[in-house]
Amino acid sequence: MPQLPAALLLHETFPYDDGPLVQLAPDTWSNYSGTSNQLQVLQGRARLSETLTEDVQVFLPGRPHTSGVLYVRFTVNFSRLPSGGGGCFLLLKDAGVNNNRACVYATTMDAPPGQFRLGLRLTGVTSPLYAQYHPQACSTQQEQVVVMRYQLQPPAATLWVNPAGEQDTALEIPTDGTAPLAIHAVALRQSLASSSGMGELWLDGLRVGYSFAEVQPFGAPPTLSAIPDLDLPAGGRTPTLSLTLTDEDTPLPFIYLYGVCEPPELIPPEGFIFGGVAGQRTLVLQASEGLQGTARITITALDDTGLSAQRAFAVRLGVPKCESIPDQIIRVNQTLDLWPIRLEDAEGDPLQISVSASDRVLFPATNLVVSGTEYERRLTARPAADRAGHAIMSMVITDGYHRITNQFHVTVAPHPGRLLTEEFDYADGPLVDVGSAKWQTHSGQAGQAVAERGSLRLSMENSEDVNAPLPISPITSGSGYVLYARMDFRVLSLPTNSVPAYWAHYKDGGNGFRCRLFVTTNQAPPGHFRLGLSSSAALPTSETPHALSTQKLHTVVTRFDINTGRCVLWVNPALESDSGIVSGDTAGSSTVVAWAFRQAANIGGVMVERLWVGTAFEDVVPPPPRLFISRQSGHLVLRWQDADNMGLETSHHLTSEVWQPVIPLPPAVGGWRAWTNEAGGEKRFFRLRR
Repeated sequence: MPQLPAALLLHETFPYDDGPLVQLAPDTWSNYSGTSNQLQVLQGRARLSETLTEDVQVFLPGRPHTSGVLYVRFTVNFSRLPSGGGGCFLLLKDAGVNNNRACVYATTMDAPPGQFRLGLRLTGVTSPLYAQYHPQACSTQQEQVVVMRYQLQPPAATLWVNPAGEQDTALEIPTDGTAPLAIHAVALRQSLASSSGMGELWLDGLRVGYSFAEVQPFGAPPTLSAIPDLDLPAGGRTPTLSLTLTDEDTPLPFIYLYGVCEPPELIPPEGFIFGGVAGQRTLVLQASEGLQGTARITITALDDTGLSAQRAFAVRLGVPKCESIPDQIIRVNQTLDLWPIRLEDAEGDPLQISVSASDRVLFPATNLVVSGTEYERRLTARPAADRAGHAIMSMVITDGYHRITNQFHVTVAPHPGRLLTEEFDYADGPLVDVGSAKWQTHSGQAGQAVAERGSLRLSMENSEDVNAPLPISPITSGSGYVLYARMDFRVLSLPTNSVPAYWAHYKDGGNGFRCRLFVTTNQAPPGHFRLGLSSSAALPTSETPHALSTQKLHTVVTRFDINTGRCVLWVNPALESDSGIVSGDTAGSSTVVAWAFRQAANIGGVMVERLWVGTAFEDVVPPPPRLFISRQSGHLVLRWQDADNMGLETSHHLTSEVWQPVIPLPPAVGGWRAWTNEAGGEKRFFRLRR
């Protein structure tokens, strides 16, 4: 990276692989609040979202800082506007958790439609209404350069947006009696509180120093877009890679690009093929023939003042491939059988495979067996007898040059059956009164959740939240339990704005809510809605692809694997293999004690006619009837379960509107009915019908 003044305390360009920031840079960044590993680095920038909770910090050299001034500079690009009153996303802090200064906010208040403003508070991260805001309105999808100056004693602060110099228009926050605070760190914050949050943004170029010129020098270096890691066969050639250049001072055609490989024999200098013009450049890499290994590539952009920027990435040559294995759920005493697992190695190297489980009591090493041919393998994993739980399975493949790991979750789920059956067949009245054997209030004004004509009415004009404890609670992470909930419901009225609130969820003994359901109008036509889902986020992290009609009865089924923190949602499903949506977030360590309904502003109006909670899909969605056919001694035998209460019909044409019942209906024997007919003769079709 470019040479920096010695006094610069921090220059963070997030030059890491994609992934959790605190995992990628553990010597620099640390979590101090919220769910770990949520704040991600993606393509060389830090992504912050109000739907997440992780707050991270980087300690500054020379701490504690108790006098003088600190300057903080960063670039920010908002991809989603702040919600409600807005929120804080960057601050200075002490070595603890709660004390902060110079808190930078984003809000849409007093901004034109589709735009936002940036602001400051001397202290406090939860009340955007008390912040003061820079007059300049900013647009989403555009990069903004922000510089903030903080005077430590007595505390005062200044904020610039896209400044050319320190004399530009700025937001001044004078001394107001706020007590001095020893500053140890700069922090990034993610939060949504009372429907107010900082939106979604991408942050880069974070610098901290003692002067404006240090953090925002005249004649800034160029910037170069991130390049992802690549896999190629030995001697392979990359597709054309796009590189984006920017420079505030040097004309873009005069920026020189060059690349270096370590070790150099894997991709020699002549293997770097640059193209493109001005700010849109291209790169093709040609690897040396027959060589395998990991090439570590550094691309440098050099401007005519001698300032430069670098991007580093890896090219793995000759790496074997293994198809992704989805997470698995099996029952206690059921053996997991995965086949075929397809492997590839373009160079034809022999592959060695080993498998291990994170819980070796649940899956002893002797119970994990890999078989099959070189590039088509089978894995059988037999859990210990009568044990439930959860394990991360790691399949390690090596070809002698590279080692790759394919990981997936395996949940061994107990099945005590259905846990809650609620048809709301009470007399009209408050649910906690007429259904007091199951339901209790845990928040809001009691008596507002009402049983009405065989349904539960939920309204955004009310505040009572109710829950029904589950008989096997508490259910904890690692226990192996997978919970299924089915609701038959109607949406009577839609939310009144674009920020939905959740109306149903699992809960722990306090305020921990999991597998949250939302009614949202996002991209839904008038009179329609979509269902939103999150594992624990306050806003939906995924939504159903198709809009649903109000006033009509729908069935929604959710699956919550308490061990992985992942939720799945189906609408009107028949089978667990039907297409559904998966939450875009994962919950942390969880405990479930009850199913709950919530009433709050912007949930819409919902009538719930049925609620079933179980530990298997078939507990909440009875399997569809099946008709079995077999040949016995020249006869055809059709069999079906009597419990399905179905009759047998026949027709000579599959598309016929005329089907004749088979009379007489054969008697039930051992819970089954069987009808026998001679094989041969004219073609006939059969079906079951109630």
